[in-house]
Amino acid sequence: MADYPQTEPLFARTWRFPSEGYPSRSSMDDMLDALLPGIEALPGYRGVTVLVEHGTGAVLATVFWDSEEHLRAAMARETNAARGTLVLTGGDASESATHDVLINRPAPPVFDRDLGRVGR
Repeated sequence: MADYPQTEPLFARTWRFPSEGYPSRSSMDDMLDALLPGIEALPGYRGVTVLVEHGTGAVLATVFWDSEEHLRAAMARETNAARGTLVLTGGDASESATHDVLINRPAPPVFDRDLGRVGR
């Protein structure tokens, strides 16, 4: 394994939102434009990854925080954002979990990507 510098702790909360179908790009843009800025402005925010599950269209979001304290303090704001996401995905429930981040080797940045499916 390559040598990487020692880093500060990183914490994450992962959300999963079932969807009635594969979301459109415009609905994803609406969700991100309406909900993400409020989370990005919170103390300790370190990034987010949003995925769309092939086959089901479920939306998965992982929000990264610099401390467990900031992660816990953001819970109410993230829960409000989750409710908004349910409206956009047509789901009726979400699941969430908190994590200690063991390894985060960033993938190349991806911004404003068209939604697509493998093998389409």
